[in-house]
Amino acid sequence: MALESSFVPFKVLAHPVRMSKGASWIPEEINEMLTDLSVVAKKNGKALELNGNDIDYNPRLVRLLAPACSKTRCLVSLGSDAHYPKDVFRNVDIAIRLADEFKLELA
Repeated sequence: MALESSFVPFKVLAHPVRMSKGASWIPEEINEMLTDLSVVAKKNGKALELNGNDIDYNPRLVRLLAPACSKTRCLVSLGSDAHYPKDVFRNVDIAIRLADEFKLELA
């Protein structure tokens, strides 16, 4: 819903897989869900973030997000939701490797 709303203008949906921090269960249809999310982001001109904290919390989900974005040609952002200067480049090396591996276009 946030991706389709014009209430608050934004360019990047921060930490789209953050649900993993509070839930240990991952739905069987997670690949389809992430693909659907990236389709909506692409359609609305938004990027999805490969968040450095999420790479720590659940690297598997971030790794599933990358091919979904690749498949739909959705833009991605790397570490754009840092709250403190020390977090700006958190795990950016891993995010860059994912972007390279899946030929992701950066926002």
